[in-house]
Amino acid sequence: MNKIGLTLGALTLLLQSAQAQAPRDESFYKGKTISIIVGFTPGGSYDAYSRMLARHMPQYIPGSPTIIVQNMPGGGTLTAVRYLDGNTPKDGTMLAAFTTGLITASIADPETVKYNFSDLGWVGSITRDFSACYAWHATGIKSIADARAHKEYIIGDSARGSSASINATILSQLLGVKVRTILGYTGSAESRIAIERGELEGHCGAWVSIPQDWRAKKQIVPFVRFSRVALPDMPASAVFAGDLVSSEEDRKLIDFLLAPAEVGRPYVVSKLVPAERLAILRQAFAKTMENKEFLGEADRQGLPVSAILGEEAQKMVADIYQAPPALVQRGRAVLK
Repeated sequence: MNKIGLTLGALTLLLQSAQAQAPRDESFYKGKTISIIVGFTPGGSYDAYSRMLARHMPQYIPGSPTIIVQNMPGGGTLTAVRYLDGNTPKDGTMLAAFTTGLITASIADPETVKYNFSDLGWVGSITRDFSACYAWHATGIKSIADARAHKEYIIGDSARGSSASINATILSQLLGVKVRTILGYTGSAESRIAIERGELEGHCGAWVSIPQDWRAKKQIVPFVRFSRVALPDMPASAVFAGDLVSSEEDRKLIDFLLAPAEVGRPYVVSKLVPAERLAILRQAFAKTMENKEFLGEADRQGLPVSAILGEEAQKMVADIYQAPPALVQRGRAVLK
C-alpha cells in the first residue's frame, strides 16, 4: 500500500473513532419536552436554579427541545428522585433535582433511605452547596457560644435526611447546641414565613435561600457554616463547623457528613437512560455553565455558580460510597 493509501486509511480510522465517541441520536430531542423534577416547592433556590437552567440549556441540545420545571416536594426530595424510577420515560427527557444530604443518609441510615445514588446518571451540578445555621435577630443569638447557651434553638425542615437535617444533626450532636427540629415544611419559602411569624428561630439551610434583604438589614445572624470556603458576603460569625471541634476524629466525621455538599445542586437522570443521551445532556449542561447570559442572570439573582460537570460528579458520589466502614458506622450512630 502506498503512502496515500496509508494516510487515507488512518484518516478513516480517526473519523470512525471520533464518530464512535461523539454523542449520537442527535435528532431525538427535536419537538420533545424535557422535564426537570424539583424536590422542593416554588420560591426557593433549587427552583430558581432549575428555571434558569430551563431557559438557557435548550439551545445546546440538538433539536432545541423545550424544558419545563415541575415541583414535586416530599420525602426530603427523595420523592423527586424515585419518580425517575417509576412509570416515567427513561429516554433522557426526565431529570431530577434533589438535596445531596440524601446521599449521606443512604449510607448512614440505609433502612430509611434505601437508595444508591451512584446508580443514577449524573448530568452535572450548578454549584457546590454553601450552607449555614442562622438565627433570627430577635433571638439574641450572635455566635456559636450564644447558640450553645440558648435554651432551645427551634428550626424547621422538610424531612429527615435532607442537607438541612444533617447540618442540624452536626449542630446538636457534635457542636453542643440544643436543637428542636419541626418537620413538615415543604421548602425554604415556607420556613422563612414561619421564621418571620416567630414560629421558628432560624434555619440550617442554603445561604442562597436566605432573602437578600434579610442579609442586608442584618435580620439574621449566621453563627456556623458547613462549607470550608465562605462566600464573600458570609460574615465572620459564620465559623466552619470543622473548626469548632477539638478532635481529629470529629473533624473527619464532619468531613464525611458534609462530603455530598461538595456535589451541591445536582441534576440526574435514571440509570436506564441511554449513554449517548446522557452524553448529550452532559455536554449541553457544560456549555450552559459557560454561557454569559446564564451567568449574568445567576449573578443578578445572587445565586453562585461553581459548576461540577457530570463525569466529575459521578466520580465524587462513587468515592463517597467508598468511605471507611468505621467512619460510616460512627456517622450512623450520630444520625440515628
